[in-house]
Amino acid sequence: MATSTTELTHSFRSSFIENAPRFARRRCLLCLVNEGFKILEEDMCHHPDCIDIIYLYGYGWPAWRGGPMFWAENEVGLGEVLKKLVEYSAKYPGSDYFKPSKLLEECVERNIGISQYYDEKIKKDRSKL
Repeated sequence: MATSTTELTHSFRSSFIENAPRFARRRCLLCLVNEGFKILEEDMCHHPDCIDIIYLYGYGWPAWRGGPMFWAENEVGLGEVLKKLVEYSAKYPGSDYFKPSKLLEECVERNIGISQYYDEKIKKDRSKL
């Protein structure tokens, strides 16, 4: 039984409309997380928990999600965040928002979370004193 063009178009539209908000939300959140990594990379903030707290109390991030850095590390996975940012960076080459942070790349390369990275950094910095 052949499917008509109208049925295919309707199916595509339904799928697109259903998934568009999720796609747009994910794209925006990945940019937000990437900017968080860049803030940490530039030493504008000393720990990813501080970024999460700002979003929890200052911007109304849902507390049960733990903040954007926690969300990226524990719900999405840093490897997936990096993969999607690389994909979007290739798709939108003129945008710096999707250019992955070097810190994110390092965490994925070392297979550690951002919290673990900063906990190790803090221990290392304290041992120098």
